[in-house]
Amino acid sequence: GVVDYAGIYCWRSANGDDWKYGETFVYSSEHEFARKMALATTIMGATAWGVYVLASCIRFPPALWLLVSLTLVATCICEGLTFKFFDTDWCQTGNCGLGTSSKCGISACVFWGISSIMTCGIFKDAQDRQNQNDQEED
Repeated sequence: GVVDYAGIYCWRSANGDDWKYGETFVYSSEHEFARKMALATTIMGATAWGVYVLASCIRFPPALWLLVSLTLVATCICEGLTFKFFDTDWCQTGNCGLGTSSKCGISACVFWGISSIMTCGIFKDAQDRQNQNDQEED
């Protein structure tokens, strides 16, 4: 299905073997943690993306931009914590390495962090605009 095609819940070892987790697979605590962080990253990132799309036609208050910036910080942290997968027993025996997807994950972590900093700028701009509007009303 689509989940298998996208590579969700499967991985490729350093020796090129493809692994897909069946329903009977027993996850280690590190592996389960990494999966939860990947899911959290996806949800928070999609939420931030949705706010950016809506911002093209809706003027959001400064507090929302601060919340989005904090969400992006959390997304950056969760993206980095997906690498907890490398603490699993499989990786401790040398079956894991930094492949293409790991390098993309590192890049994503950096870009989430940059997005958070840039969103702080949007927050500051929205706050200044709101203060200016409040002064004009007085």
